[in-house]
Amino acid sequence: MRGCIALFERALPSFSATTDIPSIAEIYAFAVETWLRRDSVCARLAIGRAMLREHLADLAGAMFPEGFVRLDQMSMDLRTEQSYCQDWVNALINTDLLQLNRAEELRFSHRSLWEFFFALKVSQQLEVHDATLLARSNLVYGYVINCFLVPLLKSKAPVAAEAAHSLRAALLRRAEAVPGGLLLAEPVRRSEYASFVQGSGWRRTTGYGQWLSLETPDGSTPVSEGILTGVGHTPETLRGESNAPVTGVSWYDAWLFCRWVGAVLPPAYLVPRGEHQRQIDSEWSADWFDESHGLILVVQGSPRREAGVNPDLRARSLGFRAYFPMSPGVSNVAGCGSR
Repeated sequence: MRGCIALFERALPSFSATTDIPSIAEIYAFAVETWLRRDSVCARLAIGRAMLREHLADLAGAMFPEGFVRLDQMSMDLRTEQSYCQDWVNALINTDLLQLNRAEELRFSHRSLWEFFFALKVSQQLEVHDATLLARSNLVYGYVINCFLVPLLKSKAPVAAEAAHSLRAALLRRAEAVPGGLLLAEPVRRSEYASFVQGSGWRRTTGYGQWLSLETPDGSTPVSEGILTGVGHTPETLRGESNAPVTGVSWYDAWLFCRWVGAVLPPAYLVPRGEHQRQIDSEWSADWFDESHGLILVVQGSPRREAGVNPDLRARSLGFRAYFPMSPGVSNVAGCGSR
């Protein structure tokens, strides 16, 4: 623990000179880079820092859910040769980034380091529409992971999938000009989200995770038994009128839909007051409400109110819309209205 504190003490002064308001994920990424450079780990292993970060993300994934992995199981979990694993693991144990106890259980020297690299692994899976770890994770109680995962995802540039071309065109036709880009005039529809699920395969083999609503039917705080919904499960909110707003999707679901069509979630100030909202009374935004507790700002109805919601929660009255930022010098798409 003392080594972890010393690392941040050494890393943060130089980091503060490079950025104004860093996210917690940026702070940890910079601190780990400093840690690896300080002890020349990559040079001694003849391995690039990017590759070592990949190994650490894979290791964090293998440690899920307990937060540790037995040394004799590690090479199997990481699908690498035992001798190769042992080399870089021993090097990182010597730097105090990893720790090995008498039971030969390998873990990160501080839980927040595991949470950071686990979030990195989840973000990598989401980029290829893989919800394996996300659907198994309890990010309501393990909310610190959200503090890392949300900025890691927001740092990724939106890249429209080839299979999303027709859906993107349809969305742009009903978008309106707003400061900095184009915003859907109404929230994303069930039929549009269903096209995304079908085209991307999102959650096809994992189900929709543990947190299906903001509260249980009796109004109590939701609790998890760690049981996933069935394979191939279709959210109830995708059934019914196709032009109705899609609801019951988490912030992560909404983020990936937007990325798939080359968009992002809108900043809160662009989310309308509610004049277009009928079946829903609140919408996801791209902004934090309370970063320290991993809560996303949700814009609620009319009169406009703001609330904080865990990004892995979903509710029948909570929807979202896509925002298409415009690059400098790029004109609006023909046929789009203006607000």
